[in-house]
Amino acid sequence: MTPKLLTLLEQVDAELQLHHGTVHFAPDIEARFEAETAQACNRQIFIVGSVALLLFNAFLFNDYRVRPEVLGQAVFVRLLLVTLPCFAFISLIQRGVAPKVREILTASCCLIVTAGASLINWKTRGEAATYSGFSFVLILISCNIVLPMQFKTALVASILSTLIMAVGVFGHPS
Repeated sequence: MTPKLLTLLEQVDAELQLHHGTVHFAPDIEARFEAETAQACNRQIFIVGSVALLLFNAFLFNDYRVRPEVLGQAVFVRLLLVTLPCFAFISLIQRGVAPKVREILTASCCLIVTAGASLINWKTRGEAATYSGFSFVLILISCNIVLPMQFKTALVASILSTLIMAVGVFGHPS
């Protein structure tokens, strides 16, 4: 190990001993970690976000087969209301933004995808709407596991996503 890395590891270890059980470090350690990992994190968000958007839009095939009555609306929601802003956000992240802005944009993408899926579910009539709740779980899991966010940001995004999902599922005008 290099002395610089060893020093960082020693600092992290000291912080962990100091703050029993909390996931918070001194500002200088946080700044150093951000400086060393920001570019890789931005790239990861761009790649994972792009793949997630492709998968989200692949559900258009499902929309075509299962809910053809809302296919036009599903195309509009998936491609224009969800994909365009989310792709713009992850493109900004890839170019490099402040850490707090990155967190807000990443969480916003999760909320936009959840709202888009809820809107499609809201417009769907019949049995197909019953099974849309399962796709919400996939969205929630991917936002919390695959996209790197700090705990507080992920928690807030999860709570808001759950509220959006609840409206989309339980408030469905069947």
